[in-house]
Amino acid sequence: MARRAETILGIANQVLVQVAIVNGEIRCFPKRSGEVLIFNAWDPARSCPSRPREVRWVVHGLQPGQFLRIEPKDGSAQMFGLPVALDIPYGFNSISSGVPQLRVGGTGSLKWDYNLVLFEQNGGAPRELARLDPGIVIKDDP
Repeated sequence: MARRAETILGIANQVLVQVAIVNGEIRCFPKRSGEVLIFNAWDPARSCPSRPREVRWVVHGLQPGQFLRIEPKDGSAQMFGLPVALDIPYGFNSISSGVPQLRVGGTGSLKWDYNLVLFEQNGGAPRELARLDPGIVIKDDP
């Protein structure tokens, strides 16, 4: 007997990055440079429609008072047209990068550097609990 299919909206053309908060530590997969690859689609007539265009972070294990921040490292904030950082608070578990806003150009690929930072905020200023620095490779398509 075949298993029944499900409909999941909003994740077409997205690479999923799983982030687990375990005992106050950030665990992420995939995280190393080259393990996460997305593509710019500058010429829709020539680009491959099934290639991933965005990153979606899925977070598990946040506790009340905690939030996870996705912060671009210096010089790379404009790649996705993102604000300074993206926050995922307790009670939520996912956020998307959006599509790249800059063309890669001559080199054919580049690495988008960012930090995953776990914070705790119980009134007052947030306190950093953990930090991880994964990377994403972006290529032009075609």
